[in-house]
Amino acid sequence: MADVLAIVSAALFDKARDARGRPLRKGSIWATDAYASTNKAIAGKLSGDLWLVTVRDEALWLVAVLERPRHDGRAWQAAANVVPVVDITELASELEFDTGSGVHCERMAMSLQTPRGLTAGDVARLKTAAAGAASSEIAGAELDAAIVKITAAVLGRTEAEVRADGERYATFQIDDGFAEQYLERIDWAKLSLAVDEPSEWLYGRHDFDLRGSLFESEAFEPEATTDRALKALFARQRGWLYGEQLAALVAQKRLPREVLAELSVIGRLRGGTSLIEAMRSLLMLIDFPGHQLEPCEYAETDEDWVDLLATIEPPALREHLALYFQESQAARCCGAYFEGPRAPRDDDDDHDDHDDVDDTDADEVDGCMMFAGDEPRRYEPLAQWMIGEGQGTFCLVRIVDDTIAAVPEFAGQALLRKQARLAPGATPPASGRSDEIVAEPLRDHLVQLDEDDPLRDLLGDGDPHAKLAALAANVRGMGQLLDTVDGYIDDDEYRTALIVLAACGPAVKPKHRPRFEHLRSVALTRLRCFPEALASAQQCLKALRGAKTSDVPAAEVHQLLARSAYHVGELALALDHADRALALEPVFMAAHATRGCVLFAQGDAKAAFKALEKAMKAGSDPDPRSELAADPKYRSLALQYRIPVELSDVEAAALGVE
Repeated sequence: MADVLAIVSAALFDKARDARGRPLRKGSIWATDAYASTNKAIAGKLSGDLWLVTVRDEALWLVAVLERPRHDGRAWQAAANVVPVVDITELASELEFDTGSGVHCERMAMSLQTPRGLTAGDVARLKTAAAGAASSEIAGAELDAAIVKITAAVLGRTEAEVRADGERYATFQIDDGFAEQYLERIDWAKLSLAVDEPSEWLYGRHDFDLRGSLFESEAFEPEATTDRALKALFARQRGWLYGEQLAALVAQKRLPREVLAELSVIGRLRGGTSLIEAMRSLLMLIDFPGHQLEPCEYAETDEDWVDLLATIEPPALREHLALYFQESQAARCCGAYFEGPRAPRDDDDDHDDHDDVDDTDADEVDGCMMFAGDEPRRYEPLAQWMIGEGQGTFCLVRIVDDTIAAVPEFAGQALLRKQARLAPGATPPASGRSDEIVAEPLRDHLVQLDEDDPLRDLLGDGDPHAKLAALAANVRGMGQLLDTVDGYIDDDEYRTALIVLAACGPAVKPKHRPRFEHLRSVALTRLRCFPEALASAQQCLKALRGAKTSDVPAAEVHQLLARSAYHVGELALALDHADRALALEPVFMAAHATRGCVLFAQGDAKAAFKALEKAMKAGSDPDPRSELAADPKYRSLALQYRIPVELSDVEAAALGVE
């Protein structure tokens, strides 16, 4: 009598479910009673049992055994499988098969594509593995008992107190894994998140109740809106919105979708609000063992929890729970470190009744920063876990008040005022020329910088002009200097950038001329020294034509030239270079914006607003001249796409904007 080993495709296995409809994991029982195949190799060899395996991440799993199956013309049929899924990777190198070929461990899936006849020794080894396979099936009462035991230990209570608790609880998690992977997948109309598989790790979980989760953005600060109703809501919630509130604002088009791509998230985990239900959610036991965590090779349980976890059965549940109580070093790459229950404060008995209490400092002392500054107090943190190297935190909280305030009705205009006060380094000169900036001696400017400023570090405390000349004399030195200037431009320190560029300008060699003029034209444009910016951009394009290679983006130089030409009234030149920028980079939104401004100035309003809307929808500020900035249609687009506009003091006062 011959047994046969056959492979189940990963795709088929991933779709398979246990008797309760959960995905299969080690310890699950796949109650399959058939193996669909018309492969002649099976028919020619099989007279005993059919052993089914699959390959997952270079591991070999035994997933089912069909005893004495019979073929019905389509599939091999037998009684339903009763063997739990078990990892038999260690046996792979010992299997011989009737051909003597064995398993090619480095190409496991490929070497098992053809069904294999098993030797008597192979069958004995597989039967030993199957007999030792532990089922992860666990009754509901047994699972609750384990949750109660863990909860009592976490909170320092008795099991009877845990079972009798009548308060309301929730669990929250914050980590950057969710924001990186899932923000763009949220359907805000349905407040749902479509994912293919449940989370496999504590880090990057996505089993959130999005309605009750909290989302943070600078766009939720009071100064980010002129809608008086929203100002009050934003002020009360300190930059955070509940998912339900955010969904309402998205539906009302009172927030741009661009805001939704970059949010901080405190995710409220799905689950009930009793203490046991909340801990079931936190411990990822809602779908156990269908969703079962498995330790990695670095896992090591904290010694304080070893004895308690040893009492948990079955072993699969013990391994799952152990990942919540890892040693601090092991938790950096595997599981979580339990940081302990929140220490009670002296005012715990009455702080819930005081809406004006600032709890920020108390939260820092308690070690739970998740709800720092939550006024009035909505959640009382009780226990906290740390994930990885500071990537995340999750905690159990007692619910004081989880009422989600309704979003107030739209209260009129929501124009944003352009920033009136700029940082000193970004303030345009009153004359519109850079003379008053570059007239300041370099040495005098350096002494005003911090001692650890990169420019002072680069030029030292001696003669800065001598040091500049030395840097300009070699390729690496000049590259380092221009990198430093680039950093100042990124930090909006355009005046410092111009002073340095003016000091080293005569010594710049042709190789560095394109980048020098590019940085100079950027700084001049942002300081609104448009005539000089135009000349510098033209010099940059001239230098680019003579350069063999350059990392200066030509499309951006054409755009800088176009914008400067627009502001000095050279409209034909501006349109020509905006078109050249778009020919090089069709999705360059700043060029679309400038093109729209030029077309408006030329009298083609229809084409102008088509280009402007495209740019403003993508978040690009056209920075128009006054006649376009005051146009009602432009302001309507600015309102729709949240582009800041120039507001008179009277308008600002009417809208409640400082």
